[in-house]
Amino acid sequence: MKKQRIDQLRKIPLFSTVGDDELELIAESLTTEVISSGTRIIKEGDEGNSFYIIKEGTVKVCAQIEGENEEIILTRLKAGDHFGEMALISGEPRSASIYATTDVVLWKLEKDVFDDLILQNPGITLTLTHLLTQRLKSANIARKETEAFYHKRFMPGGSLKEMGVIQLLKYAEENSLSGKIVIFNDGEEAGFVYKKGILEHVLFKDLEEDEALDIILDWTEGHFRVEPESLQPTVTVENVVAEAPKEVTAEKTQKYFYRYLEIKLKDFVHFAGPKITQRALNYAYHTHSSYFDNISKIQLRTHPEIHIEIEKGEWLEKDTLMLAIILREVVGLIERELVGFEFWTPLSGEAETDAYLSHLQFFDFFEQAMDFIH
Repeated sequence: MKKQRIDQLRKIPLFSTVGDDELELIAESLTTEVISSGTRIIKEGDEGNSFYIIKEGTVKVCAQIEGENEEIILTRLKAGDHFGEMALISGEPRSASIYATTDVVLWKLEKDVFDDLILQNPGITLTLTHLLTQRLKSANIARKETEAFYHKRFMPGGSLKEMGVIQLLKYAEENSLSGKIVIFNDGEEAGFVYKKGILEHVLFKDLEEDEALDIILDWTEGHFRVEPESLQPTVTVENVVAEAPKEVTAEKTQKYFYRYLEIKLKDFVHFAGPKITQRALNYAYHTHSSYFDNISKIQLRTHPEIHIEIEKGEWLEKDTLMLAIILREVVGLIERELVGFEFWTPLSGEAETDAYLSHLQFFDFFEQAMDFIH
């Protein structure tokens, strides 16, 4: 039994570099608890005072929805998984609640027991301190790299010392850029507007384009930003021409919404990944289920794969409103996760689809959804 515990501890990142002798002491300090299905093991907000390894059974991890008396499921854990290890280090309040979903056998390590082990065995302290320091450094580096990645992904840019104005114009032409190059120099801002690699406009103060170009070409200090057309759409929600469709039927409406959702869910997955998007969808559905009795009419999933299911039958205005609010909630949640996602547009990019949905006031509902969400 002790060997099984040691082997299990060694698989846990917190203890992966702890020496064999110290690991044996920790394994000997584990106690066994048997928990009945449905029992709450940990309550969110309570003081963290113990760490658990699941020997048998499964549990679910739940978080409280802010401002409500309900919880959403974040994930599920099974035999071999663990939870609560940071309680041994920080003793901070629990960040989630844990419930047994089957009868569960746990190995438990109390914080006060762990503290005694540390006092008697300084080697454990040194190992864990080093590990946590490295973890913190890695987390900070990963966060900075992620921010840099998304910043470049959405808005590539750089210094004029590294790439001069002439080189920028060649870049736009050679790469058939559709979009805008913005240049900043000594507090001034100028822009080049391109369409498929062809320079259409030079923007600088109120000067004529030739005069503006002569001035900008002399700039050697400052920085630039490239804004592809996908982030600077020539068509905005406000100027979509919503010509009345020749025929509005439930079948056509569902067809257009299916196509729209197919495009936008791929957007979400492309930038945020399937898991973050699914988590946002779960939260949005859960949060608004009490307001919409029609919420099950549209089923959306991005993990493990994109799945869209729209119930056939009559389509009502409240269906359009509900979908707009769900998607606006998802966008808001993803914006908190990703740097640069504020450049996302609700438009599909397909004129016929956008015009049809605009006629149904979908984009109006989307823009006003924040009032409902708040």
